[in-house]
Amino acid sequence: MKLNFSKVCLFWGGMDAFYVIRFIWLNIEQGLIPFADDIVNFNQLYSEYGGGGWILLMFVLSMMLNMSIVVSAILLIISWSKIRFLVFLQIPFRVLLIVPSISVIPWLLKQFHVNSIVFIIILLVFSESTKFLSFMLTKNIKK
Repeated sequence: MKLNFSKVCLFWGGMDAFYVIRFIWLNIEQGLIPFADDIVNFNQLYSEYGGGGWILLMFVLSMMLNMSIVVSAILLIISWSKIRFLVFLQIPFRVLLIVPSISVIPWLLKQFHVNSIVFIIILLVFSESTKFLSFMLTKNIKK
């Protein structure tokens, strides 16, 4: 079974666009400037927790993932033919930082007041597996 590349890209691009819009909305709702206030807040947290390479590494990975999601949303929506590389590259970082590709999952979990870590991890793995398999099952050509 082969899936239509453009439709798969449009779906996942929509999920990434939803993530970006929700990220910006939540920041603005809290009176924060997206990305800029993240850096300022990180500087405060970094000194509060005594610094350390792991804290810096996780922050840098988080910022890089967020920026790559913005880029991938655009590239997926326009169905760039070489987007698979970026999609597959993001998957381990999404799992590490618990950012599901099915971007409505965190919103739904909040709406249903679900806070079971096991359930959240199962949904995260389901989300990333679905994305990986959908791109593995797409036709190699863009229509």
